[in-house]
Order: sequence, then structure tokens, then C-alpha cells
Amino acid sequence: MPYRSGRAGRRKALFFFSRRSERILLATKSRVGVWLQKHGVRILLVIVLALAIRLLFPLATTPEFPEFEVGMVAPRDVISPISCNLFKNPEQLAAERAEQVKGIFPVIEFIPDLLDSTNGKMDRFFTQLDRGIRQPGPEGSQAGRAGSGRSSEILPHTEAELAAWLTGLGIDVDRQGIAYLMREERRTFLREKLKTFISSHLEKGILSDDSRRKIHQEFVTVIRDGEEKVTSPDQLKTLSQAFQEALKLDIDPRDREISQSLFLALITHFLKPNLIYDEIETSRRIQQAEAQVSPIKGQVLEGEKIIEKGYRIKEDALLKYHALKEEILAREPGLSAYNAFISFLGSFLINAFLLLIFGLYLYFYRKPLYDALPTILSLSVIFLLVMAPAAVIARVNILPAEFFPILVPISLASLLIAILYDVRIAVVATLVLSIMIGGQESFGYDVLFISLIGGVSGGLSIRVLRKRRQLGESILFIMAGYFLATLSIDMIRLAPWQETAMTWLGGAINATTSTLVAMALLPVFEYVFNETTDITLMELSDFNHPLLKSLVIRAPGTWAHTLAVSNLAESAAEAVGANSLLTRVGCYYHDAGKIKKPEYFIENQTPGVNPHDHCSPAMSAMIIESHVKEGIELAREAKLPQRIVDFIPEHHGTTSISFFYEKAKELNNDTSISIHDFSYQGPKPRSKETAICMLADTVESMSRSLVDPSPSRIRGMVREAVRTKIDTDQLEECDLTFKEIHRIEEAFVKILLARFHSRIDYIREEEEDEEKDNAEKDSTAHRPSQHDPADHSPEAV
Repeated sequence: MPYRSGRAGRRKALFFFSRRSERILLATKSRVGVWLQKHGVRILLVIVLALAIRLLFPLATTPEFPEFEVGMVAPRDVISPISCNLFKNPEQLAAERAEQVKGIFPVIEFIPDLLDSTNGKMDRFFTQLDRGIRQPGPEGSQAGRAGSGRSSEILPHTEAELAAWLTGLGIDVDRQGIAYLMREERRTFLREKLKTFISSHLEKGILSDDSRRKIHQEFVTVIRDGEEKVTSPDQLKTLSQAFQEALKLDIDPRDREISQSLFLALITHFLKPNLIYDEIETSRRIQQAEAQVSPIKGQVLEGEKIIEKGYRIKEDALLKYHALKEEILAREPGLSAYNAFISFLGSFLINAFLLLIFGLYLYFYRKPLYDALPTILSLSVIFLLVMAPAAVIARVNILPAEFFPILVPISLASLLIAILYDVRIAVVATLVLSIMIGGQESFGYDVLFISLIGGVSGGLSIRVLRKRRQLGESILFIMAGYFLATLSIDMIRLAPWQETAMTWLGGAINATTSTLVAMALLPVFEYVFNETTDITLMELSDFNHPLLKSLVIRAPGTWAHTLAVSNLAESAAEAVGANSLLTRVGCYYHDAGKIKKPEYFIENQTPGVNPHDHCSPAMSAMIIESHVKEGIELAREAKLPQRIVDFIPEHHGTTSISFFYEKAKELNNDTSISIHDFSYQGPKPRSKETAICMLADTVESMSRSLVDPSPSRIRGMVREAVRTKIDTDQLEECDLTFKEIHRIEEAFVKILLARFHSRIDYIREEEEDEEKDNAEKDSTAHRPSQHDPADHSPEAV
């Protein structure tokens, strides 16, 4: 039993553990799915953009070296990063080697054994010849027959057999010569003459005609018995010359022609050259002599300035530059496929990390922009608008590197982002772009610094675009940024003033072109990505806009309220650094929905006529709340930008229509009525501008019912209105700080004091009794009664 109990317990524990693991796994999958749904597209966009930027720029293969020529003015300094040898130029090296080789002569080797071997051959020849002629017989015929096959046996004594034997040895002798050889005394005489001639020539040396044709130098080196002797090749007798001498000899006066012909035939057979042209040894000696000539002319030391900017390039400087180039290319012959991939991956990761940092900045500090996918897409397009021209500059490489910084249109990005969004995003984007551009192989610190200064100048120059002259001011501001940045870099490089002037001219062209192109692209970005610029806001602020004209005509009270709210909100936006133009224009349209049923709102009602008296509290609350939905519909029909449409629901947030809620509870005597049915649906304000509109709307409504508007009462009323919104968590989704809220309160108080100033002074001039009567009448005529359904609605409070 205990055993079974233990097994059951383990099964139960395993079952519990597996169920718990399954729940954890499902919860993890759910969280990952939510995370991917929220951030997946943006992460993918970072990867695609980083990959596109990497592919735009040239891939790392081998180091690039600018081309220089002798006599040209150096556009930059060239300092050797390594130590290397300075090699002689090919012409100089060839000349020195040719001079060294002049002392190397063709090698002629004497073969001493050839004389003895030749004499031995002649002795054997004549010995066999003598024996064959002196000992005729049958065996001689047999030998003769074998002699035709070049047997060592003696030939027969007959002339025919002798002729065949000589022919077999390769000696061409006519019949008269055969007869001459058949005679012993003549044969002996010829033998002595032949031996003397061959011995004398071979002892001096005979050079082959083929070797003589290969020799073109004035001298040759003859190696004989281990000793070398330099002599003229003309002093060496060739085989053809020996034959010529043989022709001139008078061999046998008794038979001159026969003996001459026979002597020449035997000389041709036995005399061979014993002076041989040794090409291998000659080539070895030439190579050894050439090797003794060093190709190194000098040395380039690490850190040595090879070429100095602004000076003409001399031949020796160019030689050093080429030596450095060859050494670097030898050390880095090119990237293998694996190394190229690693280099590509590293550059891609750098771009991805920089883009990720920019995305994190948007996520933590500009959450509404991060959540808006069209905004992320527009920022990606702006990044490509800068990186693509920079990549073209890096690939084409026409102008000197000093002009690269002023060619990159980074101020185009800062202008577009500053106008479309805000300056802080423009500055951060400029920093990211500058690092990405400066980190490319074709650029460097100069491009990074100058691009950063030029881009930041562009972003700061046009924080608010209200007038056309601001474009000119922006151009001047960007030019000043380029001027100061390039001046700083050129001072470090000690650049000539002509080059600095050219960079200033390029900066002016860049500033002008970038500004004009940015203005041309603004309508495109507004249309494609549904963005709103100050130019669009200025157009929407025109009171002749159809929606505003309709509001003026159909709901004049609401229009007066709108103008008052916009004045309050604009002043507050300026106080906290928000977009005051967006705030003012957004306030113009925040109550556009009241056009549909203007009579249901207190500011449009005539005394004594209130349609809410005939409606239930739930119906009245529904009518009041419906103006938000109707306002959004009207805004959509009028094609208002989304940033303006956001003011309509967000200026109410999720506040309650408390007057009708309390009245419903009173009439039904039921406390279970849900306040959700008497509240706006939101969302809560998600930007400073819509939050300021909410506060201004509340303050303006409360100020209308203010009795005796003294400064202290105005200040207290403003604080109460703001505190109510804070306590009900209406400001929790916007990024307003308590310090900014205090500034907003002070801005409201300042405007309200100016509005009520004349009335306060007038009351103080009246007599005390008349003051009380007028105050009582004013309270009765203008304040809604406690039973007015709109008294505690958001339109009144």
C-alpha cells in the first residue's frame, strides 16, 4: 500500500507539473505573439533598411588608392601607415642589371678527351683497313658481307667491297679514292697527314658553327683544365674554318685532286668540335650577376609623409607611393568569400544597431510616432533619401575626398523630419545618419563631423515654419553650420584657402538644394504618409474653411467658445514648448461635431429654451456624447489630417457627463446606474497638444460661470480644473510633466486676467449698492440654474 501510494503521489505531481509547464508555455507563446504583433513589422523594417544601406555602398574587396601623376598638385597628404622597402623603377633596375651582366661572357667549355678518342678511332679505322687489304681470303668475303652490316671484321680487299664498307661507315669516297686507299704507301702517307691535321686543330680547340652563331658578345670565357680564359670568339677556330683550311692544303703532290678529296672526306668524318657553348652555365652566371643587383633603392618608414598636400608630386615621391601601394596590396591581396561575408555582416550589424537605437528612442520618448507605422515608413524613406546619394558619391569617387562631406545631403533629412515631426527627432536622426555615413569605408571622421553639424543646423533652423522668409533663414543657418564645420577641419589639415573657399561654395549649394528639395517633397510626404506640416496647418487655420464657416453660421456660441479655447491653448503650448500652431488649429476643430445639434449645447441656447428638458438623462448624455463621433465623421469628410482629428475625441478623454449621471440617479432613485454609460469613450490625450486642448476647454467653460473674477478666484478656478483632470487620470497617457502643467496654469491665468481686466476695473468704480444689484442680476441672467441639464456637462465645466 505505501508503495502504491508513493506511485500515485508521483503521478499526481507529474501531472501537476506537466499542466503547469503547459500553462507557462502557452502564456509565453501568447506574450511572444503579442510582442511580435506589436514590434515585428518594425524589427523587420530595421533589418531591411540596414541591409539596403549596406548594399548601396561598395563592398570591401581591396584597398583603394587614388591615382597620382608626376607634376600634379597633391590634393591630400599621404602618410605611410607601415614600413616598406622602396624599390627601383623597372628601367633603372634593368639598366643596372644590364651593366652588371656586361662582365659575364658566354662560357665555352673545352673537351680534352675528344682528341684521344678521335685518334683512337682513326687508328682502329686504318688498322682494320690494312688488315683487310693484306689478308684476302674466303673468310674475307664472309667478313665483307658482314661488313656491309658495319661488322668490326676486316673487309675484303676488293675495291667494290671496300667502297661498300666505307659507305656503311658514312664515308663517301669515289672509285679513284678507293684505288688510292688500296695502295699501302699512299694509305700510310694519308694517315699521317690526317692525324697531324686533326691533332693540331683539336689541341687548339674547334668551335661548332652553331655555337658561334649564338655568340654575339665581343668576348667569351673558355674553360680548359679548370682554368678560365677570356678571349675573343674570333680567336676560336670553327669547324667550317678548319674545313676551309683543309681545302687549301696540298696533301699529296703526286695525286693532288684524289688525295684532296679523300682527305676532306675523312676530315669530315673524324673531326668534331671540342669547344662547346655551355648555355646552362652562361645563364646561371647571368642570373647570379643580376641577383647581385639589389632591387631595393631605400626604405619608407612608418609615419613618413610621402606626399604633401598642396605641393607638386615629384618622381621620387611617386615611386615611394607606388612602393607603399604594392606592399599594402601584397599584404591584403583581397578578401576571400568567407572574409567578404564576415565584413558584410559586420557592416550590416552596425547599421542595424544604429537604426535600433533610433527606434528605441522613438519607443521610449515618442511613443505615438513609434506606434504609427506610416510614420516609421516615412522615416525609413527619408533615411534612404540621404544614404542613396552618399552611396553614389562613394562609388563614383570623381571629386577629391575633401569634398565628400559637403556633397552628402544630410540637411535634407533633418529639414524634412523637423518639419514633419519635431526638432528632437531630427537631431537624433541626424546623429544616427552621420555615424552610419562616417562609418563607411569611403568616408571618415571629416564626413561624420561636417554632416552632423550641417544636419543639426538644418533641424534647428526651421523648428516652426510659418513664413516663406524662414526658408531663406534656414539656408543661411545651414550654410553657417557648414562654414564653421569645414573651417574647423581645414584648420586642422592646414588646407589652402582656395580649397576652403571651394568647400564653402559647395556647402552653400548643398544648403540651398537641400532646402528647396525638402520643400518640394513635403506635399508628397503629406499625401503618401498622411502627415501634417505647419504649412498644412496654416491652410487649415483659414476661417474660410468650409467646416469652420459652417461652425460659425450654425453654432456661433460654440465658435466663440472655440476661439477662446484656442487662445488659451496656444499660449499654454508656447509656454511648454509644444507645437502651438497645431494646438491652435486643433482647437478650431475640436467641437466641430456640435454643428449637427447645436441647440443641445448651452453656449448656443437662447434664454428659456433648453431641449434637454424634454429628454431623459440617458438620452441627453447620448446626444452630448454623440457630438464626438459626429465631429470625427465631419473631419473625415473634410479630409482633415489625423493629427487634427485626434483633438476631437481626446480633448474629452474618458471624462463623465456628471450632471446627467447625477440626475439619472436622482430620478430613478437607483445607485446601480453605471457611470460608463454617462462617460466619453476616449481615448485619453496622447500628446501634449491634445492634453492642453482638454485643459483649455475645461478652464474656458468654467470661466464663463465665474462670479466676481478676481485674480485669486481665477487662479483657484484654473488649479481646480487642472487638478480634476489629474485626479481622474486623464493626463496619464501624455508626456506632460508637473513642471509643464504649472506653466500651463500660469499661461491660462495670464490670458484670463487679460480677458477679465476691464470688467474687474469697472466693478471697482461702481458704488457698493449698485455693484451688488448688478452682480445679482448678472448672476441670474447668465448663470445656468442648478437644474440646467448642461450646467455640469463637459461643455459647461
